[in-house]
Amino acid sequence: MPWATCDGEGRFEATAPTATSDRACGTPGDCVADEYEVEPPTDTSARQCKALSSCGKDQKVAAASDGTRDIVCAPCAPGFHQPTAGLREPQ
Repeated sequence: MPWATCDGEGRFEATAPTATSDRACGTPGDCVADEYEVEPPTDTSARQCKALSSCGKDQKVAAASDGTRDIVCAPCAPGFHQPTAGLREPQ
């Protein structure tokens, strides 16, 4: 399968291709992987992006990012344990 190219009009590679997925291209001002939009672009200002948070040890991702909001972390349910920190997607 031919991979997408991010040529022209200021496009750039936002996410590198893997063995099973194509690359994602962005344009200047787009939020990239592991970011979400905190302010949309206007006629006089660029889009503002912020790095996604990550959940800590013994927390789960209660709500994933939709691109315009950060993830929401919550404590693990009683009897469950998350031994590692850094989650950004529901498990």
